[in-house]
Amino acid sequence: MSRSPLPTIKSEFFDRAGVVAYLHAKGLKHMTERSVIRATYEGRKLLKCTRIGARVYWHRSDVDAWIEALRRSA
Repeated sequence: MSRSPLPTIKSEFFDRAGVVAYLHAKGLKHMTERSVIRATYEGRKLLKCTRIGARVYWHRSDVDAWIEALRRSA
């Protein structure tokens, strides 16, 4: 009997570089790691992050919601 691989907790989460790569794949080529940090920590804190230990990750659905908000405001 073949088993399907178990989903990992990181599969739906991105690190900073992963968020940037995802944004670039979605057509937002001008976004940088600094853009992600600013959206997370400065001003209105538009992008929600998750801390796992000392590391910071962004959930795919939160990044998608942020992308939609960016597109609506443009």
